[in-house]
Amino acid sequence: LWTCSWSCNGKILGVSGVDRVIRLYGVNEDCEILRLKNELKGAHNKTIRSLSFCPRRARIAAASFDGTVSIWSGKSSADSSMEWSCTATLEGHENEVKSCGWGVFLNEQAEEEQVFLATCGRDKTVWIWAMTESIDEVSEEDDFECLAVLQNHEQDVKCLVWHPSEPLFLTGSYDESILAWGPLNPSLDDWVSVGKLARELNGTVWSLSFSPDGKAL
Repeated sequence: LWTCSWSCNGKILGVSGVDRVIRLYGVNEDCEILRLKNELKGAHNKTIRSLSFCPRRARIAAASFDGTVSIWSGKSSADSSMEWSCTATLEGHENEVKSCGWGVFLNEQAEEEQVFLATCGRDKTVWIWAMTESIDEVSEEDDFECLAVLQNHEQDVKCLVWHPSEPLFLTGSYDESILAWGPLNPSLDDWVSVGKLARELNGTVWSLSFSPDGKAL
């Protein structure tokens, strides 16, 4: 296993790894037992390195060593269980995608919330994607627009994390740095590096996490 992630409501645990299968475990009403509910497969031909649940939609992003990111959409069935299908495959990274993460923030220009996905990988790049439909729309396929391909890191980018309430995320790299990324304007369509962690680091940054209030890293 390479990755595990909880859904934002705490009811689903997703795990995946070398066998390229995303297994979703659901909790019972007392939150005491986890049972296997779904097995999502067929989207990747190499290890799945990272999973991320969207905070506002029934969506899962899976980043793989095959250089792609799959998007899975969940819908409630007649028996109240969830049925998942692959609704998009994001391509562009030259090789292994190491991490992915969702951010949902207010687009002040459009006066509505917008869904973003950040991805990073071995090719030293950080990609910013935006879902092109409204957050409240339901469709059989998901469409994404690439807003930026950022190349400020000097080595393999290992991990990323979104701020819990601000349009800002951090990436950690094999180059021993942590960079911050954010938008240049209220429309959130132009993203750049906005800073670097000042503290000296002595090795690869493998993992990042904000406190729930976003005041500590």
